[in-house]
Order: sequence, then C-alpha cells, then structure tokens
Amino acid sequence: MNSITQTQAATLQQLCPSTTTHQSHNKNNDLKAHLYLEAMQIPVDVQDKILNAIYRLGTVNSDKIELILEQCSLSIVPDRLLH
Repeated sequence: MNSITQTQAATLQQLCPSTTTHQSHNKNNDLKAHLYLEAMQIPVDVQDKILNAIYRLGTVNSDKIELILEQCSLSIVPDRLLH
C-alpha cells in the first residue's frame, strides 16, 4: 500500500464510522463519502461497492478500507469475468 491509499482510507474511515446495520449510518456521511470517492474519479457503481463493503465491516479501520479500495477500484479484470 502507498501513502496515497493510506490517506484515502483514513479519510473514508472518518466518513464511515462503525455501524451495526447499513440503514443506521448517517445519510450526511454517506453523501460526503460518495462525494469524496467522486473526487477520486471512481465510477458510481464502484463507489457503491466500496461503501457497501465498508458498512459490512464489523470494525472499521483504515487497513481494511485500504484492502477494499485496492480490490474494488484498482481491479483490471471486469467483474463479469470473475463469475
């Protein structure tokens, strides 16, 4: 992992606090997280995958978010080929 990904993960950790269910997260934070991912030029469908994966985590920490970012946004193999 590089320092840019670490910084992005730390920011997303602040925007996506630990929650027990997806519905209980703050909609304002969800919007801020989407806008942050948009600024990173990540497509909307990938943004949704990233945020859903973050909200499914039991404990949100930047190391886990880094892995999610790397798996979702840097994948060079299209999802349809993974099935």
